[in-house]
Amino acid sequence: MVMLRNDKRFIYVIVMGYAKKCYNMRNIVDDYFEFYETFKEKYSEVLKSKSIGILSEFLDNKNNIIEFHKRYVQPNSPKIVMCGINPGRRGAGITGIPFIDTNSLSEMLPDISNPKSEKSAKFFFSIIKEFGINEFYRNIHVTNMSWFGFYSLDKGININYNYLPIEIQNVLIDKFVEEMDFINPNVILPIGNIVNLELLNLKVKNRLSAVIGTKLYHPAYRLVERNTYIKVLTEYLTKLKSTNPSMCLTKIQRY
Repeated sequence: MVMLRNDKRFIYVIVMGYAKKCYNMRNIVDDYFEFYETFKEKYSEVLKSKSIGILSEFLDNKNNIIEFHKRYVQPNSPKIVMCGINPGRRGAGITGIPFIDTNSLSEMLPDISNPKSEKSAKFFFSIIKEFGINEFYRNIHVTNMSWFGFYSLDKGININYNYLPIEIQNVLIDKFVEEMDFINPNVILPIGNIVNLELLNLKVKNRLSAVIGTKLYHPAYRLVERNTYIKVLTEYLTKLKSTNPSMCLTKIQRY
């Protein structure tokens, strides 16, 4: 692989004789916000006609998103990806960081105002802390099939991207595949049934080069009881360890 040229958002490289466009990690946040504006301009009215809105509260968290990427994303080259379905309105829909709520973010960055907890994010952050925040993000990239979350304009509840019109689903999936082309992971661990099926479908179509790992339970499916919590925690740690034996062996062995 040889670099061809560089611009604001992308690095162009020669891969097996072909020019391939990849993310410039330094500007992945810029792309995130630019993609949102383009997506909103093109599809917000279509979605509105179906009583669906696009979560937008994360726009107010731009400075913290930039700082998070500067500390935990830009310096690293993770080979494991954990992939959820899309942001929810109480967690990543506010922070703009997959599976992270404002309470979790307050432990990683200073000056987070009015931190609040969300069940799935609370569980996920407990996994991160088992490894140590820096060590976790050094090895693991966390993302979603859809960069953006959606909600019912009538009921105010989350709507997953797979309920959107097919054209819009395809735009979001194309963006995810572009992200995976850049990250170039060894393995992608799906979080939940829908994600698992979508990743397997992309793999069959040769759109993903990574191995699709064993499906993980979505944190929202687990009751907040100690026995269930420990069981799911152990499952996460074991699956993470199976993709990278050098990671936190002593922590897994404790359980």
